[in-house]
Amino acid sequence: MASERLPSPSAPGSVVLDIGGRYGALVVDAPAALDGEEVEIRPEGARWDGTHVAVRPRHLPGGVVHAGVFGPLPEGRYEIRRRHCADAPVVAAEVRGGRVSRVAVTDPGGPALLRTGHGHRDGRRDPEGEPQQVRG
Repeated sequence: MASERLPSPSAPGSVVLDIGGRYGALVVDAPAALDGEEVEIRPEGARWDGTHVAVRPRHLPGGVVHAGVFGPLPEGRYEIRRRHCADAPVVAAEVRGGRVSRVAVTDPGGPALLRTGHGHRDGRRDPEGEPQQVRG
């Protein structure tokens, strides 16, 4: 397995997303314990093809958060899991065109509940997200 070098933490405004029309993005919020871990994504029910990002610290005006950012993605339902861990729980998420959607995950060894929500064009989060059960 080849090792990838992680870039330094992101500063405010340093992530650019090319979204619009049928394409959106997905932010995977994670605990600091997952810093440097890779998460992979696939359309719901498709084969895992290795598409992945690393969980990294993101320095925002309100503090530091840890997240991975996928985009652009065609709108639809997706599944996310920890990469290189075949028995990792699978997390469901939905991407909407022209928006930044979010999914919060727990440490892979932690509780099996997640919370998803759909972001606004300006990055604010809708309160409509409902708890989602992790599928293993």
